[in-house]
Amino acid sequence: DTIIIHIFIQRRYYNMEFIDTIMEKFAGKFDYEQLNLIRNIVMVSMEDYDITPKQTEVSTTTSTEVNERLMKMYVAELKVNGKSEKTIKQYIRNTTKFIQACNKVCVDINSNDVLLYFAKLQMSGTLAQSSIVDICKSIRPFFLWMLDNGYIQKNPFSKLHIKDNEAKKKEILTSEEILKLRDSCVLPVDLALLDFLVSTGVRVEECHRLNIRDVNFTSGYVSVYAPKTKRYRTVFLTPEASKHLKDYLNFRHDNDPALFVYRGSRMSNQCIEVHLRRLADRAGITKHCTVHLFRRTLASTLHAKGMNDLDIATILGHNDVQTTIKYYINNDIGNLEHNFSKYMS
Repeated sequence: DTIIIHIFIQRRYYNMEFIDTIMEKFAGKFDYEQLNLIRNIVMVSMEDYDITPKQTEVSTTTSTEVNERLMKMYVAELKVNGKSEKTIKQYIRNTTKFIQACNKVCVDINSNDVLLYFAKLQMSGTLAQSSIVDICKSIRPFFLWMLDNGYIQKNPFSKLHIKDNEAKKKEILTSEEILKLRDSCVLPVDLALLDFLVSTGVRVEECHRLNIRDVNFTSGYVSVYAPKTKRYRTVFLTPEASKHLKDYLNFRHDNDPALFVYRGSRMSNQCIEVHLRRLADRAGITKHCTVHLFRRTLASTLHAKGMNDLDIATILGHNDVQTTIKYYINNDIGNLEHNFSKYMS
């Protein structure tokens, strides 16, 4: 595959050099519009007559096949580097959509194609600036990979500088809102899931994967496997969370090893999120109630009560403490005022 793709790229580079050579010969004899017309005629003629480098084997591989082969090799490297399936799907989905919009073989995409694509995304008004930034972050690695492997000579994303100018408010649940959520619980699973998330701050995928045997009720420890980092970590149950989880497990009459089940089978990621939204609706809470919201709430609560950032990052399963500080800890006015008074008194 690599040899075939390089032959394909060599042919295209050769063709562009051939066109530039012809245009140089006409320079100074024709105006811009005439030169542009000649350039178009030459390019069409090269496609019609299949002009190629002499003594060079040229593959009949199409642009689509080259794109697919490069993407296949790229996916393989992402897997080797330990990227999660979710991340890989997001990268490939956005990158494929971008290449299709450019309607080119990926090795021919230039900075103008990139600028035009993201300008259209911004002008459409259908996406938040933060979403456009995320799309850019998911496409850029593919072109860096091609550059590193010699498939392109220049990264077309090098001139693109998109900044997320939106001030993100790190929403968290207040103590009053958590009480309202508890009051809205009807079934034992409602209260068990709610207090488990309040206490542990696990990710939705981690919650989905947990089994009953992962919980040590004697110590209050929960062993969590994080697919994102490929590591285990320990999180902790509050007395309330431990009690409500026991009540829920005693209420169940199934043999499923999963910690949380719905209609006789392990709760999926989507099922967990839908369950939380229903609780929020019943409680009259308008915030986007997700598992991630509980993670931020736990981080901010622990920070406000004096836990150091490194310990908070360890509980959340972050490799970089700066991720915890930047995206999870919410320094509200009340907490800032308390700290200000403490240091200024």
